[in-house]
Amino acid sequence: MNYLSGLKILDLTQRLPGPLASYYLALKGAEVIKIENVHKRDPFSFLTFDEDDLFKVWYQELHQNKKVLLLDFETDHETLKTHVDWADVVIHTLDGELRESFFKTSSSKKTFLALKSATDGKPLHDLNALAHTGVLELYLNQHHDHKPPFLPIGGIAFSTQIAQMILSLEYSQSKNPRIIHESCYLQTSVEDIYGIFVQSQKKIKTNAPHLPQGAYPCYQIYQNKSGDLVALAAIEEKYWLMCQNELGLDLEASQRFSRDLSDHLKVARVFANLTTEEIEEKIRKKDLCLSIVRLKSGQ
Repeated sequence: MNYLSGLKILDLTQRLPGPLASYYLALKGAEVIKIENVHKRDPFSFLTFDEDDLFKVWYQELHQNKKVLLLDFETDHETLKTHVDWADVVIHTLDGELRESFFKTSSSKKTFLALKSATDGKPLHDLNALAHTGVLELYLNQHHDHKPPFLPIGGIAFSTQIAQMILSLEYSQSKNPRIIHESCYLQTSVEDIYGIFVQSQKKIKTNAPHLPQGAYPCYQIYQNKSGDLVALAAIEEKYWLMCQNELGLDLEASQRFSRDLSDHLKVARVFANLTTEEIEEKIRKKDLCLSIVRLKSGQ
């Protein structure tokens, strides 16, 4: 549903957080125009490392539901001001003269949201924010290969917070129309979204794995006969009993929360003897909390 139809957003940001936030809002019906300085394009639009074109693909996905314009920020001042006047919300990272020049408006109602790394002004990337807030420590204690998370979860959290803040500010505007200049911070966003989990972990007395880390047979990833993976999340008793009946699991409902390795192996052996096609057929017949993850060849 286009719940945000009529909301006009001008996105002057680059890379992931701002464009992902405006992508979320566009999915709900907001009209988004992204403007880039023709002399300083969004690095994601061209950045590659060796043969790694991940960022270029992300750029295409992030901007599929927006209008993208290339302007010269040195000479196209009037065009930029026209788009600022058009927008309800302007997302930006501008400071100094550019900000003063572009953001003069005759409107009595407009929201300007500046995206920044930290309240103390220090530069931070996704990985730094995760480290400073304790999230990376929490992650690495469970992943001993010491590699970064597969996805930029700090930047994604920041994007979510940006979108949420825009909606909050627009609600405030509906009650009290005015010119608003606000800031949203990467580090604060990561703290707000993940902080509760970091603090909770500090209060837990054991370092043993918990349910989200696959501590129990009912919530685990197994390999099947075809070499693909099976994500089992039969936490509730009714789903465990359904899996028990359909798959022939030799564990009682109470044992689904067993930490005994032999119980994990019993479930693993069941999936090791079933092909992907056999499991998919069972999924089609019943609403099991079971999903197939097809691995690329060579993994």
